[in-house]
Amino acid sequence: MNGHQAKDSRLQRSLEDLNLNLVAKDCGWRVRNRGKITPTSFCMAMIKASSLATASLRIVAFISGAMNSSIVSKQALHKRLNPNALVFLERVLALAISFRSGRKDDLDRLKLGFRRIIVQDSTSIALPSRLIDVFRGGRNAFGTGAGLKIHASFDLLGRRFSDFAVCESRRADQSFSLKGARGLGEGDLLLRDMGYFSLRSFRELIERGCSLITRCQPKVDLLSPKTLHTIDLPKLLRRRRRIDMKVLAGAEERLPMRLVAFRLPREVADLRRRRIKLNAKRRGRTLSRELLDLQDWQIYLTSCAPETLSFEDVMSLYRQRWTIEILFKGFKSHMRIDQVPPSCSEVMLRSLILSALLRIVLTHVIILPILEKLPDECLISSLKLLSLVEAIETLGENASSTKAWQYENALKHCCYEQRNRKSLPQRLNALG
Repeated sequence: MNGHQAKDSRLQRSLEDLNLNLVAKDCGWRVRNRGKITPTSFCMAMIKASSLATASLRIVAFISGAMNSSIVSKQALHKRLNPNALVFLERVLALAISFRSGRKDDLDRLKLGFRRIIVQDSTSIALPSRLIDVFRGGRNAFGTGAGLKIHASFDLLGRRFSDFAVCESRRADQSFSLKGARGLGEGDLLLRDMGYFSLRSFRELIERGCSLITRCQPKVDLLSPKTLHTIDLPKLLRRRRRIDMKVLAGAEERLPMRLVAFRLPREVADLRRRRIKLNAKRRGRTLSRELLDLQDWQIYLTSCAPETLSFEDVMSLYRQRWTIEILFKGFKSHMRIDQVPPSCSEVMLRSLILSALLRIVLTHVIILPILEKLPDECLISSLKLLSLVEAIETLGENASSTKAWQYENALKHCCYEQRNRKSLPQRLNALG
């Protein structure tokens, strides 16, 4: 068995474990028992085609037929590529996401009594402007483009996605703030970015017993619990290097929270300033001097008391958001999800996008066992690993691709290089 066959067999086994025949029957996408297009061959063909900018009915039909050593016409595939096929792919993606990855838990030291630690984040992916009627993007100074947005909730302790949604990129993260709070309660810790900042949803989460850590929205009013006067945050930060104090968040909401803040290294702060300036220029906006000054600080709001989480615990836990952020960056950089054929039907387009996401989830399962082979002291660049995952999988499980070979090469090519100037993850880890 060569490398490609080894890789394909692992993908096929993973798909077969989802009982695709039953899923196809339940969602109305019925196929003949001895038909040339089976649920597995259809999924495998769509997964492979989703990485091709030239994907078409002809190519998908060819790949599907090759899976079963048969000839499948593009006309036959066209009949199967209907709205029920979309429902089928959505169900398969949901099942794949809900499967536990099986990686050994490396967060035992940060459990701190929590049942689940959920990271909630989103990413937007630009699409060609011709797709604006299917996935409408946000408006900026240059007009409206096309784009999709992925909202994901990842359980760090369970090593699985607990939620995964795809929508138009024009939908704000805050619209998912309350929706993303469903199912969370006693024993859960939620880590959120500023995009999901909503004091209303925070109050609902806290009332359910869910703990919360979020980056602080610069425009939110913070009040002193004793005087009820608004805190001049920039002035307060200028006098200290770290802050840990009780506050009331929101002039009207007055939600009891804990403010945790520390000063960032200068190079990290400068990088953040460059990024928000670039983003503001792209959106045609002007930044205030106060907002630029606040980039010197990492500022959190949490519902956890110091007795539950220390200052250092808050910092360490929130840094775990890099798990999903790095995955998103890798997906956009190396998985080619934004490549779509020049012309295709809406059903074909949505099928390719769902298949690309399915490919991403399965790739995520492939990456984690590779990371397990490396020593704890080895700091891995996930972006480098994602860029090499296709090459690693091509080698397969034959005699010339032993575990020792994968270990040595992953260690060589994916570890951060030894250099005097520390990498960004190394500088962030040093803060804890």
